[in-house]
Amino acid sequence: MAEDPVTGNGHGPLGAYPVRHGRLPPLGAPEFTGRQGEAMRWPGNVQATVETAADGSHWVSIMGDAVTAFRAELS
Repeated sequence: MAEDPVTGNGHGPLGAYPVRHGRLPPLGAPEFTGRQGEAMRWPGNVQATVETAADGSHWVSIMGDAVTAFRAELS
């Protein structure tokens, strides 16, 4: 497999963007489940939660299961 089919690096900003720009309310820690990797036949889900602190800053947490598809040692 050439790349990670499900990525927190993509879903983190995807969760924060609509809260930061007022598309989702900041109260109640909005959550969503992202699904990725179906086209490469390696589907997976990632759960993203966005929390807003009292100072207006946002915290994004990403959760999901992972497996090691391969290992390599670079020298």
